[in-house]
Amino acid sequence: MLLCVTVLLEVLATMVFLYYIYDRKFVLDIKVSVFIFCVTGILVVINQCHLNGAFSLIGYILICLYCKFVFRSKIISIIKNFVITMIFVTTVQFVSLFLLEIFITEEEMEAIITNFIVLFFIFIITKYEMFKIPKSISKKTKFLIPVFGFVCLVIVFMLLQKKLLYKVKIEYFVFTIPAIVMILFMLVKWREIYFNTEDIKKHLELSEQTQEMYNDLILKTRLRQHEFKNHLAAIFSFHYTYKTYEQLVEAQEEYCKRLMKENKFNSLLSIGNSMLAGYLVGKFQEIELNGIEVDYKIKTNIVECRVPVYFLIEMMGILLDNAVEALKDKDEKRIFMEIKNQDSYLLIIIQNPYQYVPYNEILEWFLLGKSDKGNERGVGLYHLKCLCEEWKCYISCRNIEVKTKNWISFTLQI
Repeated sequence: MLLCVTVLLEVLATMVFLYYIYDRKFVLDIKVSVFIFCVTGILVVINQCHLNGAFSLIGYILICLYCKFVFRSKIISIIKNFVITMIFVTTVQFVSLFLLEIFITEEEMEAIITNFIVLFFIFIITKYEMFKIPKSISKKTKFLIPVFGFVCLVIVFMLLQKKLLYKVKIEYFVFTIPAIVMILFMLVKWREIYFNTEDIKKHLELSEQTQEMYNDLILKTRLRQHEFKNHLAAIFSFHYTYKTYEQLVEAQEEYCKRLMKENKFNSLLSIGNSMLAGYLVGKFQEIELNGIEVDYKIKTNIVECRVPVYFLIEMMGILLDNAVEALKDKDEKRIFMEIKNQDSYLLIIIQNPYQYVPYNEILEWFLLGKSDKGNERGVGLYHLKCLCEEWKCYISCRNIEVKTKNWISFTLQI
């Protein structure tokens, strides 16, 4: 009976972990339950008939066939995922047995508790996604903390083993340390894969949103190109309508300003990146709805950039949102953005009117939690600084004078 429970728990743990690898929710319905009981029965019969060894592979071959028909995966992918599953499950089993042997002497009870530990460990990973190691841990230290903790744990158990059993089985530690390191390595790899997948998802979502804005901009630009001759004819014919020179100049000026306003975002097409152009069109329109005038100059195109466009948009979004926030209580509501090349650098400059700010106070803007909006709200510029450090960019801020008034100017140098 205990053997059946042990095998059942092991098969269940293997199935749950496979579902997790394939990013599918594990549901213990009738079909899955029948399959698990069948595999368990085959493995128990093989064990009872003392046919261990190659015969025990029959159960695992059935699990691989299950993956083929349920997950519709390729053979190579199935083998790879199954090997990862077996490495993970057997490693946790080994470590658990190593720890339990100090306190429990019955082998069957050890095996049952071990498989419960495996299931619990898999549940923790799937439920709380413990492989999401925080980004704040640097690449140099993310291995050192768990490895150092494990070494301390090994020393404690060696002392405990010596005290309880009056001997130390060094061979356990020889095999356990590589096993733990392997698990840690797998968790870190999962963390990297997870964040890469999340970045790709965000990139695709952003592509869909900005592509629609970009397509709309192209359509409007093409339609207005056909109307261009009509607008020129209307401007030239004003002299038939207005009697005085002053009225003519005023009417032409008003008409041209309206044309420029309607077509002010057309030059964003020259930026060379449809995602970025689409984003800026939507962002500028959103800003103008807040009663803020947006001026910009595009002096270069962004065809190639060392920073992926998703992160570039995130950086520009932080600076634009920061400028909008700064203009809430100001009389002059204007934002100016310029994109240009200087030497071998791409410069993105965003400026807005603001009172003079001392240099020391500007430095505090980039600290976590430091903000004029209140405590614990200054995360935008701090996040921007972190992104710049990650992608080897440089962000600067300074006071400048524009028509005798003070402006704040942020420069992102890539």
